[in-house]
Amino acid sequence: MIGRPLIPILLALAACARASSAPERTGPLPETPLPPASFGRELVLSEVVTGDYGDRSQSMRVELEITPERLVVVGLTHLGVPLFTLEQTAAGLSVRSSAPGPLPFDPRCMLSDLQLVHWPAGVLADRLARDGLRLEDRPADHLRRVVDQSGRPLVEIVYPAPGARPSVITVSHRDRSYRLRIETIGEPVPR
Repeated sequence: MIGRPLIPILLALAACARASSAPERTGPLPETPLPPASFGRELVLSEVVTGDYGDRSQSMRVELEITPERLVVVGLTHLGVPLFTLEQTAAGLSVRSSAPGPLPFDPRCMLSDLQLVHWPAGVLADRLARDGLRLEDRPADHLRRVVDQSGRPLVEIVYPAPGARPSVITVSHRDRSYRLRIETIGEPVPR
């Protein structure tokens, strides 16, 4: 059962509360997420995602698996209780909630953030350009930004220096005033 303390984290992590049945934009990426094959390799990754929204801060565990055929994101409580499973294949995108009631957010928002953080810059830049957005990727500065046509930053991603422990990536959404801290648990597992 999802308790009251867990609901704010889900809202803060996604910042995409469902207000209507109409699809909402899931972030700077278009409604259709980037295909798993565009990632260019296989990966299994465990992360702790902490969301800050206003004066609230909450976290959850996220398991991510990417192959050319599919992408799976599983959201879990810190005790390992599944909250949702998002799966993307050639057949489309599906979201299954394990919560006893409707989720208070759309997990596609988290998918958008994970793609902004982990996907290759060239793939992201091409996709964002179709929406009139620009990707500024500065690996030497450990920085990636999504900016609009006027140059206004919408999202800023700060990566840790190589070998830094803990390995924490910060995603700051200027357009929605929320921030994520993504800490990798252990080492990424290439497949």
